[in-house]
Parts: sequence; structure tokens; C-alpha cells
Amino acid sequence: MQHSDNVISPPQTNTPPALVRLTVEVALYIVIVSPALGLRLFNLSAYPLTNAEASQALAALDIYNGQVPEITGYSPLMASLMSFAFVLFSPSDWAARLPAVLLGTILVALPFGLRKQLGIFGALATSILLTVSATTLFWSRAAGGDIAVAVGLLLLLLGGVKFLTEGESPGLYAIAAGVVFLLLSAPAGYTALLVLGIVTLIVWIANRGAFSATQEKVSAAGDAFRGAVFFFAGLFFVLATAGLFNLTGVAVVSEIFTVWLGQFQLQMQPGAGFPAIFNLLFYEPLILLFGLAGVVAALWNRHLLDWLLATWTAIFLIIDLAMGARSEGQILLAALPLALLAGKQIGLLLEGWQTEARLDAEGLFAAIGLMVSVFIYISLVAWTKCTPAQAGCNTAWILPVAGVALLSGLSIVFWMWYGPKMAWRGAGLVLLFVGGVLSLGAAWKLSYSPLSHLPYQPVLQLAPSTRLPAMMDEIERLSMARLGDSRQIDVVVVDLDEAALRWSLRNFRQARFEPDFHSADNASLIIARPDAGQPLEGAYVGQDFALVSFWTPNLLQGKEWLRWYLYRHLPTSLPGSDQVVLWAKTQE
Repeated sequence: MQHSDNVISPPQTNTPPALVRLTVEVALYIVIVSPALGLRLFNLSAYPLTNAEASQALAALDIYNGQVPEITGYSPLMASLMSFAFVLFSPSDWAARLPAVLLGTILVALPFGLRKQLGIFGALATSILLTVSATTLFWSRAAGGDIAVAVGLLLLLLGGVKFLTEGESPGLYAIAAGVVFLLLSAPAGYTALLVLGIVTLIVWIANRGAFSATQEKVSAAGDAFRGAVFFFAGLFFVLATAGLFNLTGVAVVSEIFTVWLGQFQLQMQPGAGFPAIFNLLFYEPLILLFGLAGVVAALWNRHLLDWLLATWTAIFLIIDLAMGARSEGQILLAALPLALLAGKQIGLLLEGWQTEARLDAEGLFAAIGLMVSVFIYISLVAWTKCTPAQAGCNTAWILPVAGVALLSGLSIVFWMWYGPKMAWRGAGLVLLFVGGVLSLGAAWKLSYSPLSHLPYQPVLQLAPSTRLPAMMDEIERLSMARLGDSRQIDVVVVDLDEAALRWSLRNFRQARFEPDFHSADNASLIIARPDAGQPLEGAYVGQDFALVSFWTPNLLQGKEWLRWYLYRHLPTSLPGSDQVVLWAKTQE
């Protein structure tokens, strides 16, 4: 072993312990980040692009083709990154989602910079949480700017910590990059800036001396601060304009801001995302459990970073409730700070198990608690599946309730025997297991279930229909049968300007969009809504398809709600869908 070390570096008689820890720590981050990238790349193009994703992809496609984007309100940052991906890999669903994948992987790695504040175990736990979190995983696989907002927010936090508490001037560059990401990514970025402004105002009111100290640090930074300003301007211009290939991208920033202002409505609008508080309950049980523990700890210990994260979460959830037209990916603005708080608490829990836990105390609690948790799950599943005709079904709910009561009583008994710290370590490990299983299940079902199950996910209000790929397959089949080329047939879309349909037809050389049937020119294939009428000339045969599917859990009660929460699919409650008709001209 010593000889192998000498080949790589000069001989050392004593390796500094800090260097050893850092090497192991870096290796652990590599172990975490590598699967994170794999999870985000796995089966990336299984789902068709949603309308929102397709809008971004079409803007990038216009830039790729040297044209001014026709789509309004797109993300300049994502359009720039997507167009570069198209240059490398050609336009496709996979290439459109690749920038989000890379940004999501960067998000997983960034907690490494906060290990002094979160602790080594806490930062590692946070990275693991962000790796398997249902919402961060899903939006890391979506061709939109919401994951870039999350990266910008974490860069802003990381830069602020590095500059204000550790005096490192590179933190100013991280702050600059974070602000650029927030401005250029999505409307949720402006929500983040609003929350940041409110939190800053609260800190200023509570401790004005801190602002004087901040001003002194900025003045002392001098050249570094000016360099960060130039870096901000250059990065903003490059990312907004796709490296000068889309000069109109700068003007789109005002469109994003206008869209954001329009999201403040008291009543929930069609297609708007569910409030973040509900989606956290649906998708992030582990982050929510330990994040709330972190909020309590922040109020108790008054650690500055923890207090800021807790305050941020509370203010954001209030603002989010006032946004009836909120974007679906805005939930990341709550999931990220809660993940940081949760990661720190999990890290402290693991440190406690490493240094203080006893097998005859915490170990016994955890063993019994895990067995009871499995019993609760099995009995709960059995109750949700039984029917009134089966004997004992009406009282089957008693078993899971009894299991919860037993677990609660166990916590009280061990609290009395061994004290609160021991009880928390034992109960914390049980909650870590239960919350982890539920969160992993939610993440897998959200990102990797069949397309037919995607409408059952409330985090996505308008999911692509399974009938959209079926329609494209039928169009290609007809084109091949009639012309010997799967993309050569002439297709006219009548009064139906949907981004997902435009994206799906992008490779059809004779596809065009017209306002009415009069402009269809006796086309071989016509796509239109049922209420648009029928082709005016020639003999056509119509077949029904759909572009989007939708479903809501609002009307579920009792067993149905629990069954949906466990499986995210209800065969007895079918999703709705829109309807389009593919008119095929009959051959003589």
C-alpha cells in the first residue's frame, strides 16, 4: 500500500487526517453524484414532451436553425443550453432534456460547499436527499427552467455563505451566477427573488448592524466585487443570447416577469400547479419530516443559516398560496431549503448513532420500531384492498391504528427509560426508514412509471396522453405505406396550435398549420379538434386521438385516497383527456 502511494505522490511519513477525510469525502460525493446522473439519464425520452417542455424545445430549435424564436415567454437560459445540445446531438426529446439533467446533477453536488454549515454527514445526507427526491428528480428530467431556478438559489446561498461568513471572494461569483440563473430560467426565479427580498428586509429590521458589516465586507472586496459585477453582466448576456446567436433573448426576460406577475390570482387557474404544501405531502415525506424537525431546531437553537432556511420556507409557502396560476415546478423553492434542513438533521442523527448509540437501547428500539412499521404497512395495504363483502373489512382499519399506537407507546416507554436523546435517535431511525421508503416509491412512480400512469401525478396537471405517440405512429405508418418514407406525407393541422404537436411534427417536411379547413388544400392527413368540423373536399376517414390527459385527487375519499397515495394509480378512476381527430384521405 505504501509503495502504491509513492507512485502517485512524494513519500509521506504521516498523512494528515484532514486530507484522508477529504479524500474519503470526495469519493463519497463521486459515489453519490454518479448514480444521480444515471437516474436522471435513465429512460430519459420515455415520456413525450409536455406542452411547456415543447415550447422551450421549439425556441431552442429556432435558435439551432438560425431563426428568431416564435415562442414567447420561453426561458432564455434553457433555450441557449438546449440549442447547444442540439448542435452536439441533433434535436430530440433526449437532447432537449439533457441540460436539465446536467443542472440537476450539479444541484446534487453543490451541498459539498456547505459541509462546514451542515456538517460532513449533513452535507452528504442532503446530496442523497436531492438525488432521490421525487420533485428534484422529476424536474431534473424535464425540459424546463425550474431546475435551473433551484441551482441558482443554491448558488446564491452558497456564495452568500462563502463570502459573508468565510470571507472568500469567489463567493461573489457564485452569487452573480445564482442571480443570472434566477433571472433567465423561469417565473419561479422571480418568486425566489421576492422571497429573498422579504427575508433580507426581516434581517435588516432585526439586526441592522449585520448590514453595516456586509457593506464593509463588500467595500473591502474591492476588485473582487467589480470582477463579480463584470462576470454577472457577461454571463447574463451570453446565456440570454445563446452566445450572441439569439439577441432577442434579453428582451424575453421582461416577458418572463410579466408571466410571473400574472400568476398572482386568488383562485386556482386551469393547468396551474398544486400548492407546494400539498405536493410536499404527496411527494416528499422524508424531506418534510426531517425538514420540519430542522425548522423546530432552528427556532430552538437560532443558528443563523437554519433560521434563514426556515424563514424562507414559511414565507414562500404563504406566497405560493396566493399564486393561483403558479408554475408546477415552483415546488422546488420549498423542497430545496427543507432538504438542507432535513439533511442537517439526518447528519446529526447519524453522528449520534455513530458516537453515542447502544445496541441494547437505540438498537432495540429501532429493531422493534422497524418491525412494527412493516406490520402497519401490510395491514394498511390489506385494509385498502378489502371490500365490504369480505369478513372483518369494516374493522380492518383497527390493525394499522393499533400499530401506530404501539409505536407511540414504545417511544414514550424508551423516553422514560433512557431519556429523550435516545428516544429521538431510535424514533429518528425508524422515521428515516419509513420516510425513505415512501419517498423512493413516490420518486420511482413519478419518473419511471408507464406513461398511462403519469396523469395520476398532481405535480403535473396536463400530462402527455398515451394517444399522442399512438397518433404519431399512425401518421408514420400511413406515410410509409403511401410514399415509402415515414416523414414525407403532407399533414395539415387546422386551428390547433399546440406546442407538443408542433414539436412532434418537426421532422415532417410537408407539415403545416392552418386556421381553417379552407386552407387544407385537399391534404392527405388533417388534424383538428372535433368541434372544428370536417374536411370540405375529398373523402376522409377520421380516427380519435388525444394530446393531453388530466386527473385530480380532489374527489378521493378514505380508502381510495390511501390507495392512490401508495400506488399513484387508480384503475377505477380513469383520467380525462382532450380529443383530436386524425382525418386520413381515402385512396381511390
